[in-house]
Amino acid sequence: MKQQSPTKIRWETPKCIGEIPPKRSGHSFTLCGSFAYLFGGCVSPRSGKLPGPTNDLFKVDMGSDTEYYWNKVTEQNTILPCSRWHHSANAVGDGRIIIFGGFSSSKTQKYLNDIWILDTKTDKWLLPCDFKSSDEEKNDEINCTWNKGLKRQEPPPPRGSHSACIIDNFLIIFGGYGGSGYSRRDFNDMFALCLKTFVWFTVNTNGNPPCARSAHKCVHAKEKIYVMGGWDTSEQFDDVFVLDKSTLSWSKIESASGPESWGPRRWNFSAVSVFAVPYWKIFVFGGNSGNLDQSRPQGYFRNDIQVLECIFKDDNTAQTSWSRPPVVGNIPSPRSDTEMIYSSDTGKLILFGGWSNKWFGDINCCDVKEVVGPPYNVFSIQSLEWESAIGPVTGNSQMILKGKGFKSSCTTSATIRFACMKGSLEVEVKLKLSSQPYSNGVAKFSYFAVTDARKTLAFGPGILPGIAPFHPTSFIIQAKDRFSNDRTFFNHR
Repeated sequence: MKQQSPTKIRWETPKCIGEIPPKRSGHSFTLCGSFAYLFGGCVSPRSGKLPGPTNDLFKVDMGSDTEYYWNKVTEQNTILPCSRWHHSANAVGDGRIIIFGGFSSSKTQKYLNDIWILDTKTDKWLLPCDFKSSDEEKNDEINCTWNKGLKRQEPPPPRGSHSACIIDNFLIIFGGYGGSGYSRRDFNDMFALCLKTFVWFTVNTNGNPPCARSAHKCVHAKEKIYVMGGWDTSEQFDDVFVLDKSTLSWSKIESASGPESWGPRRWNFSAVSVFAVPYWKIFVFGGNSGNLDQSRPQGYFRNDIQVLECIFKDDNTAQTSWSRPPVVGNIPSPRSDTEMIYSSDTGKLILFGGWSNKWFGDINCCDVKEVVGPPYNVFSIQSLEWESAIGPVTGNSQMILKGKGFKSSCTTSATIRFACMKGSLEVEVKLKLSSQPYSNGVAKFSYFAVTDARKTLAFGPGILPGIAPFHPTSFIIQAKDRFSNDRTFFNHR
């Protein structure tokens, strides 16, 4: 039996080789299998060039734990996305990456609202017009679960610094700022792009929506969309809102908002949602925070990690709370305008580049396997000898461990850990299958000390000789353990 210790996360910096990208910020960084694609951003001055947006494309092979191989993707198209930054890039399960919007350096069109598709199977750029939708796909568009809240419309107003996520074959866009010309307007509207027909819809929501904002994050977890943080022209935010997909209703999560929960107001941060059986976790890293003044027009830069724990109940409501696991290792420098991805194969968060009054071009990995847990979890433990999750401290009792994600295999080895604080008989049970980490969830279990016969007393008529032979009678046993504590659990079988 081991003592329980806080779960730590560890930062590390892998070695990078190959065609390493120039330093940049406001780029996109998107995972597809064991590769991540880096597109656009505002690059640092290089080879006599001034800093500004770019449209270069790199991919990094993360198949090795210790060495990442970068490769610049050579443009084979005659038509390419224009240079941009603060755009969005989201991966679809079929190997496509969908690019939307952003800011350009054009004197005629600063804000963008175009769609580009990167086919990662061929590393070629495509346009929506390159896809022809079938009648079946058009029917899917009409019959989707969002149809009551969707209304066909033209593409969203041009914008950047928005956020996007994928849900039900739709690209969801929320907020950002843009408008016509060089004027600035912050948005709190929501749009959905059908990824089968490439038709745009407005999403007509209700409830208490987030106010207009940019530099926030929007992530998808189960049947909900979470919007958090950000800023507008006058204030910064420390709030978390959730949109229920089934009702299209917004609500503010008071328990996750405010300085005591969310922490300091934050914008230009990165966030990613991760399925941790059977719940979800949203990791938030870095960004800007603090008050803005002439001495610090961008506030302070951060390099901390916090985790929003989302526990979904049977009625689809969620219990949310923030946690801040201890961090060790080679922690990245504080920064904003970076992008972060999560690899379920390695259990690592990976980020590239960013800005902190200078550009960054490093890649950093954070091992969060112990926080996320393996693709299985334990819910409860039941004794075959006792009526509840208890057992004698001497062991040798048969138990049934219940959970989710278990797969039978004659080659799978199982390790069960009983962990507690020193001296406690109340323990937490975790499971480890083969080389996977221990389960993220725990089952509660209690030990009890066995009876010490020297301190145990039996009394009553049933123990007297010659009393009512051959007839049922009774007597009482007052059992105590070696600490003279009364026994409270007995096996009557």
